[in-house]
Amino acid sequence: KKAAEEEGARKAAEARMAAAMKWQKFEEEAAKKAAEEEAAWKAAEEQAAQKQQFHETVTAELQAFKNAAMWQSFEEKAAARKAKKQDAAVSSRELVMATVTAVELDSARPEDETAKSADQKGGKQREKIALKAPTDILRTAEEAARKAAEKARGEEEARVAAAQEQQFRETVRSSQEVAAI
Repeated sequence: KKAAEEEGARKAAEARMAAAMKWQKFEEEAAKKAAEEEAAWKAAEEQAAQKQQFHETVTAELQAFKNAAMWQSFEEKAAARKAKKQDAAVSSRELVMATVTAVELDSARPEDETAKSADQKGGKQREKIALKAPTDILRTAEEAARKAAEKARGEEEARVAAAQEQQFRETVRSSQEVAAI
């Protein structure tokens, strides 16, 4: 009986030992699996962080490129507007100078045949003919100045053209007054 008890105790001890070894093996495998899952999780987080950083970098570079392109476009448009303003100002100046020169030449030229015949018909007729040429020149110059103002774009260009047109009108009118005297 004692031998059977010892045999039972030995078998129970062996069974406990086998169960403990199985449990230890299970715990080791569970720890190994948990470590693998933790490593996979960290790798996935790292990959997601790298993707996010790449996305942010690409987005920032794209925005910088867009900003540079928009700035270049803005500078090109500003340069084109400035060139148009300068061209309009030069055209207006040339037009005013040409018209003033024409008015001065018209005022300074000797009386022509029409003026002589008008002198015979009376003083009023002469004044009408003398004033007619500067009026035609003024009308033509006003139309040209108006067209130059329409060609020039923007409020600033329109203001400059209007001021030049007004100055031109005053110059021509003073020339007319001098011619009438």
